[in-house]
Amino acid sequence: MGDLYSSYYELINECEDIIGEAGEWKIVFRQGKKKRKLICPPGSKNIGRKCKRMGSGERMRRRKGLRIAGRAAKAKMSKILKKRKKAMKKRQRLGI
Repeated sequence: MGDLYSSYYELINECEDIIGEAGEWKIVFRQGKKKRKLICPPGSKNIGRKCKRMGSGERMRRRKGLRIAGRAAKAKMSKILKKRKKAMKKRQRLGI
């Protein structure tokens, strides 16, 4: 019985490693310079150069933080939209 559980445990760890590496590299602009950014699937975060699964507590804290940040971003929306427009123009010029 113990052998069955250990084989399941190994299988789950193997699958998590495969899923964990399933991030996508995207080109973004930071302070006018081109950089690569790792975009992780929902429920995971970037640690080093890999995507790792977040715990339930961290997901809850992030969700609450996003609601608070959304209210703060509402006040700064005009500045955000100007910067986004500028970045999109730059991306278009580079053909990205």
